Amino acid sequence: MPKIVKEEETKHVVLAINKLMNLYKDALLSLAPELEKAQVKYQNYEEYEEVESICESLYNLIITIKLEQYVQDKYSIQPNLPKYGFFYRDYKAHDQIEVHPVDSDVKFIFVMLKSKDAPFDTVLCNQIDSVGNILERDIEFKWENVNFVFKFKTEAN
Repeated sequence: MPKIVKEEETKHVVLAINKLMNLYKDALLSLAPELEKAQVKYQNYEEYEEVESICESLYNLIITIKLEQYVQDKYSIQPNLPKYGFFYRDYKAHDQIEVHPVDSDVKFIFVMLKSKDAPFDTVLCNQIDSVGNILERDIEFKWENVNFVFKFKTEAN
C-alpha cells in the first residue's frame, strides 16, 4: 500500500503512490492489444466515450477505492478525491493526486492518461497554486518523467 512520505504541520498527509499508479497504467496497457484487435481507437479516447469509461472504471477500482480504504482504515476519515478525467474550476475542496515532474518543483494535479507516442504514455495535468486555484490547464508530461503522491487533509483547515 502507499508509503507515508511526510506529515506536514498543515494537517496534510502525503503518500507516495507510484506503485499504485503503475498498477493502473499496467491494467490499461493490458487492454491495449485487445482494443487494437477490436479496432477501437483508444489512442484518441476523448472521442470514444466507452474507452474513457473503461479508463475511469479502472481508475476507480485501482486508485480511488484503494486510497479511500487506506485513509479510512488509518485515519478514520473519507478523502475527497477528484474524479478521473473531470475538469474542475479549482481544487480547493479536493484532496489531490499530485504529479511531480523529476526536474521541477511546480505543483500539478493529475487529470488523466493519454496516448501520444505509445499507449497511455502521457500524463495530463493542471497546474495549481498553494490553495488549489488552477493556474494552467492541460499540461502534458511523459509518464517516465513524473512521480505521484496523494495529499489529503487529516483535519478541516
